[in-house]
Amino acid sequence: MQAKIEALMQQVASGRIKTLQGRLLAMIQIKPRTVEELRDHYGIAHQTVTARLSELEDLGLITKARRVAGESYSSYHFVEDMAEQVRLRRRKEAERRQRWVDLGVRNGWIKSSNQKTLF
Repeated sequence: MQAKIEALMQQVASGRIKTLQGRLLAMIQIKPRTVEELRDHYGIAHQTVTARLSELEDLGLITKARRVAGESYSSYHFVEDMAEQVRLRRRKEAERRQRWVDLGVRNGWIKSSNQKTLF
């Protein structure tokens, strides 16, 4: 995962951006953006933008700010601090694991959410 982060950051820093993820990250680094701004700028589907943003969130590179009074959309912000990126990445991984455990408990694949045999 670290190699992917480094490759994305290098693309953005060099200006030779090869991926949509990199282009979105570059725009968000300049200033916080909404899904709608990014979608309109690139002329791509809403689902495509949200999928790439979700991947960037999983990497800890961006975070979604909640809407505040008077704003109609949430915005995405670049996370500059590397320690914060790691913290966010670990939190996302833990949330993903917990969703799988909860699903396993609901479907009877594992007996309780305290059981960690799958991980």
